[in-house]
Amino acid sequence: MSHDSISLRVQAIEFRWSPDNRKYELVQWFEGAAAKPYCIVVAFFEYSKEGFDLRTVGRRYQNALDQLDAAVRIVTGYAFDALEARHRAETRTKELKLWQP
Repeated sequence: MSHDSISLRVQAIEFRWSPDNRKYELVQWFEGAAAKPYCIVVAFFEYSKEGFDLRTVGRRYQNALDQLDAAVRIVTGYAFDALEARHRAETRTKELKLWQP
């Protein structure tokens, strides 16, 4: 499964794979000078043996909630659902390989 296949953006909040950080991340987009867009990482999704955990960067997640509450909640919920489904699929695939004759 491609990392890009589960990304989502709602308003200025985006869930995506970061090849630089090698993690899934939640970013917030802004308009910079001369209308050049830029983003900051709000949180990372880190893999653990039980699935994925959300690790926030300072107060950025809270600030994003204050500014874009609905978008943050929609994208964060989608991210956890997509990552949990991916984790279950990968776990089941590994289990099936163990039981092949």
